[in-house]
Amino acid sequence: MEINKLFDNDSIENMADNVFGSVNNAVSEVREMQRKKVAENVQLIVQALKKIEQDIYEKYDFIGGNLEKRILSIKDGKDGINGRDGRDGKDGKQGKDGKPGRDGKDGKNGLNGQNGEDGVSVVNAHIDFDGSLIISLSTGKEINVGEVVAPALAEQIKVITNGGGTSQSVLDTLTSLQSQIDALSGATIYKGLWNASTNTPTLTSSVGTSGNFYIVSVAGSTNLNGITNWDVGDWAIFNGSVWQRVEGGANGNFTTLSVSGVATFSAGTVSAPAITTSGDTNTGIYFPSADTIAFTEGGTERMRIDSSGNVGIGSTSLTGYSLRIAKNPTGATTTYGVSLEGTVQSDVTGSYYGYFSAPATAASAFTLSSIRHFEAFQSTIGSTSTVTNQYGFLAGSTLTGATNNYGFYGNIASGTNRYNFYANGTAENYFAGNVGIGAIAGSTAGQLRIAGNGSGATTFNGISLETSIQSGVTAGWRGLLIRPTTQATSFTLNNLIGVYINPQTFGAGSTVTNQYGVHVENTLTGATNNYGFYSNIASGSNRYNFYANGTADNYFAGSVGIGSTSLTQYNLRISKTITGNADSVGVLTNGLVQSDVTASAVYYQAQIGLAASAFTTTNVYGFYAGQTALSGGAAITNQSGFYVASTLTGATNNYGFRSDIASGTGRYNFYANGTADNYFAGNVGIGTSSPTAKLDVSSDVFRLRTAKTPASASATGNAGDICWDSSYIYVCVATNTWKRVAIATW
Repeated sequence: MEINKLFDNDSIENMADNVFGSVNNAVSEVREMQRKKVAENVQLIVQALKKIEQDIYEKYDFIGGNLEKRILSIKDGKDGINGRDGRDGKDGKQGKDGKPGRDGKDGKNGLNGQNGEDGVSVVNAHIDFDGSLIISLSTGKEINVGEVVAPALAEQIKVITNGGGTSQSVLDTLTSLQSQIDALSGATIYKGLWNASTNTPTLTSSVGTSGNFYIVSVAGSTNLNGITNWDVGDWAIFNGSVWQRVEGGANGNFTTLSVSGVATFSAGTVSAPAITTSGDTNTGIYFPSADTIAFTEGGTERMRIDSSGNVGIGSTSLTGYSLRIAKNPTGATTTYGVSLEGTVQSDVTGSYYGYFSAPATAASAFTLSSIRHFEAFQSTIGSTSTVTNQYGFLAGSTLTGATNNYGFYGNIASGTNRYNFYANGTAENYFAGNVGIGAIAGSTAGQLRIAGNGSGATTFNGISLETSIQSGVTAGWRGLLIRPTTQATSFTLNNLIGVYINPQTFGAGSTVTNQYGVHVENTLTGATNNYGFYSNIASGSNRYNFYANGTADNYFAGSVGIGSTSLTQYNLRISKTITGNADSVGVLTNGLVQSDVTASAVYYQAQIGLAASAFTTTNVYGFYAGQTALSGGAAITNQSGFYVASTLTGATNNYGFRSDIASGTGRYNFYANGTADNYFAGNVGIGTSSPTAKLDVSSDVFRLRTAKTPASASATGNAGDICWDSSYIYVCVATNTWKRVAIATW
């Protein structure tokens, strides 16, 4: 074939159109295939493109020299059209003299050769910003071959520009590229849908044809080479050795998900929580409103933390409550609203507080009517229910193990409006054991009865003991001694009362402002130990150091100590040594909520406030759990600052922990400032109340704030680690084994 025909414009354009049309069709097919199998075939594509890149480099390096050789081979070429000026064609050689004919005349001289036709040359070939190969011909036509390399690679490929010559080298390169694309497009073969629940069609571990893949139509747990978490839309693809799963469903289907940064979930509902577990999707965490987190069990809300940080158990109405427990007590014949059952260890040598309340008030001008560190309140008892005994405060008969055991202890210094024991109700007060008023009741019995008329002074004393105790009295002095006994005969005494106070009807027109059954003056402070009330009854059946059987309130203006006499800075201090059972309780609130309690029942309530003066309190804790150092070889296996038992499930909504703090600067519903790990055995939902994995983020954005580039493909890492930089996304697929995929702009 003559050189000028080889590079005829129409021929090369037709050839280019055919080749480029074929390439474009093939590339389109590859693109469609790539979109379907990106997840599993990323590495395969990267390897193929690297090979293509190498071929392109080799072909383009060859083009420079080859074009020059081609140009020199064109005879008498004219100036190139719309390209660089073609070199002048050489003069055609004179034709050879014709051979002498048989008896013929000499042949004529050959004609001068004609100028060669314009050559069709590749004047420019480059990789565009999106990875497409663009070829410019001397005819003015541009051919877009399509994407042959990743956009990140496009910037690294040199632009090939040379005037004149031929495009054959580029065509050779495209032919090689076509072959590689054809090989790549055949890497996977779609075989149809697969039911992962019934294993239909039947797939077997480690058995299959390389590249064959199925798309899951029905989720299931069929075991293929150890993979059981198949979800609708996932791919099951055979890599030549084993079956692998490619994530393809609408929802993430992970065995483990590790998140560093912010994970966002949908709000969820009480019956479909945002964070949940598979197989029990109506149990978990959801977000019923802004800045509110709620815990649901069985489709019923059990606990929530509102936007103000208030915690409710069994109640969603938390205005005015930091912690509100409205759960109906049930599940056992004896139930507990709040139970403190820790065993105090030997390192606790100072004091132990089963319940500690030390509120302060805000540093602003306001008036707080009352602070109740502990309040026992009864709602209406149902018409058909009966409560045999109800105790506002109960000191059990086992309260005897300490050196000094106080059923009730008041240590308030005397002063205006100070009361160690203040029973403001009109109900009776009952003490079944011996009672000492201003002194310890001894073993010698006696009676006290006051029945005389009071007159003669504005202040009258029914009994006044004002004796000056002499120096000979060194063992003890008893202002009032009551020690009754019974006759040695068979009889029953219904009531034996050491002190009986029974005011009669007040006369018409008379008024009594304050009436005290027993009054201890504030001057009772001169001894080493001063007790407004002292009881020393040993524990036993139906024994009470302090027994207030009436339904009236009991008032203590001063601090109260249980097991401790050191009450500075404490309103209520419980330092009793915990003992007597393998499971012991520091403070137990187990009152039976009656049917009239329809709004809420608070077993433990702390309402924080500050005194009306200018000052700053660094920390205010509604609940504080701390530990002193362990000593003497003692050890604690499990220690919980706050513990919610697995039985907390009986309410409509059950919350192990609930916070309802509204959003704002310096506000946190849950704030874990320690550097220790945080553990959640159940699924965690962020933005969703029905998580289907250990961590379920319901959001269209998943953010990893900090870029990280693994040093190499074998850099230190754990399977599932994900990181990124400006060029790649990296995934650790096995211990110290990383893979990456390039990131492209569009």
